Amino acid sequence: EADGVIDAHHAVDDRILGMEAKVDEALAPGGRAVSAAPIDRAQAYVLKAQLHSFHGDMTPAIAALEQARAIAEASVPDLRLQLDEALGIAHLHKAEQDNGLYRESSELDLLPSPAGQRMATTTDTTAAIKYFTSYLDREPDEYEVRWLLNIAHMYAGTYPDGVPKAHL
Repeated sequence: EADGVIDAHHAVDDRILGMEAKVDEALAPGGRAVSAAPIDRAQAYVLKAQLHSFHGDMTPAIAALEQARAIAEASVPDLRLQLDEALGIAHLHKAEQDNGLYRESSELDLLPSPAGQRMATTTDTTAAIKYFTSYLDREPDEYEVRWLLNIAHMYAGTYPDGVPKAHL
């Protein structure tokens, strides 16, 4: 039975690698996505980010989301909110990975974390705060993003003082 699970996992990995190759080919200079509508190019980068995220490869996932965000900024403004949220989540996930939250339990697992506790490396947490704040500047009543902003501030050690009062 375990062999069947392992075989299924390898089959999924192979399919994802095949999809990654097709997306990379489409996005390459001269590829099909180059002449596509901006929203389609942006969505191709979002797909690329999702495929990298599936494997936990957050650095290339974030890079792909940043490319989608640049397209949105220039040509598809309605996509910016979705991408700000996605980038905030991706950076928050990368911060958790980089700070070992998935390898060992710590006081940072507690919400809110004890006063004075913060992640050792906060670069991605700071980026998450930036994207969540950008989102909330346009949609202040989005409670899921407000919650994520507060979590990011907890990880950064700036909760509650660093959170704008409107978003606490």
